[in-house]
Formats: sequence, structure tokens, C-alpha cells
Amino acid sequence: MVYFPDLSPFTYSRKPKCGQLDVVSVGWLDGEHNFSTGKIDPERWAKFEMMLKSHAPIYLTRGKYVCELCGKASGNGEVHAYHPHTKKIYVAPALILHYIQAHQYLPPEEFIEAVFHKLLKENDCTELESLYDALDFGMNEERAQEKINQILGI
Repeated sequence: MVYFPDLSPFTYSRKPKCGQLDVVSVGWLDGEHNFSTGKIDPERWAKFEMMLKSHAPIYLTRGKYVCELCGKASGNGEVHAYHPHTKKIYVAPALILHYIQAHQYLPPEEFIEAVFHKLLKENDCTELESLYDALDFGMNEERAQEKINQILGI
């Protein structure tokens, strides 16, 4: 897997077209770079863990990537979450829960809040990209924004 600093622009698999929304990386760890550590409040952790475990990773790749920190876990795909206050989509690797549990990784608070707000499905992301493309080609802005807001849960 590759390393990206938390909250840096997401550029791993592709650059999603998401209009005014920033798309940022969270939890792309490797064995060479330091990362923030700590614990999530137990009550919040239970909800956070449940939400991520019940949500299938998206944008699966052909192979699995192995945790470079311990070599004991592997994953495939990404988790995308939207935060309405920051207007960002956060993209984390499917191993995010492993990093938190096994390596005490502490993701940015805004990512945790984004997970609580809206986890995106692959078709949500595809539709968002199509809507932003359609806006570039003259789609009615009000209608498009209504659909975008519906996808993002705002």
C-alpha cells in the first residue's frame, strides 16, 4: 500500500470529480511514517466500529494489500465518508479498523464525525461524479444540487 498524510488530497486510485468538495486521504499508513495515536471514547468507538463493519468497502482492487505495520491483516478497497460542515469526502483504506484496533491509530476527528454522518456507497460516488460532469455541460444547477444534497444526506 502507499502512504498519504492525513487530510492530504486523495490521489491514490483516481482523482474523483466532486465539484466544490475536497476529497482527502485518511489512514493510508505504512511502516516508515509516523501517525497519530490515541483512543476513541468507548461509546463512540462502539458506534464507529458498528457503522464501518456494516458498510462494504468500495472501489475494490484485484488484489489485497497487507498491513505494513504487522503483516497480520489484509484488506481490499476504500471507505468514503462525507462531512457536511467541512464539505469534504474522506477516503480511507478498508484496513482502517485494523489500524485503529491493532496499532492505536487515531484518525482525525472530522473523519470520525464524517463516518457518523454519511458513509458513501460506490454508486453514490459514481452518481456524484456524473452530476458534477452534467453541471459542467449545462444541467439545471438547482436540480443537480438537490440530487447532490440527497446523496450526501444534507
